[in-house]
Amino acid sequence: MRPDPLPPELSDLERDLAARAGPEPPPGLRDRALAAAAAERRAAGRPPHRAFARAWLAAAAVLVLNLAMTVDTALHSRALHAPPGERPVPAPAVTVGEDDTFQTFAAGALARLRPAPDPGAVSRRLIEYQER
Repeated sequence: MRPDPLPPELSDLERDLAARAGPEPPPGLRDRALAAAAAERRAAGRPPHRAFARAWLAAAAVLVLNLAMTVDTALHSRALHAPPGERPVPAPAVTVGEDDTFQTFAAGALARLRPAPDPGAVSRRLIEYQER
């Protein structure tokens, strides 16, 4: 949008007003303005104490919920068991020479081997469906 052109006498007045020197600001004005701006920034930069307390409280609540869900998941996974048809088979007895450390380690590992927990009937059906 373009403003209407000024009549010649107003254009001359505008030019005269723009060329005229204005009054000088007092000498301490700049320092006072900068000090006031710095004080406002300091006051606005520090949130109130309650905001920090609320943030810490929210973080603590999230941590407590996370810990509670972790314990619940651990208890649930401990409750899972292998189905009756898939009970652990005892490891075969391995006779090992005294100088063969790898065989000793492998026999101990086989003795402690346990099957993974049963994921349930729904998961077994899903796995069977995906294997087709």
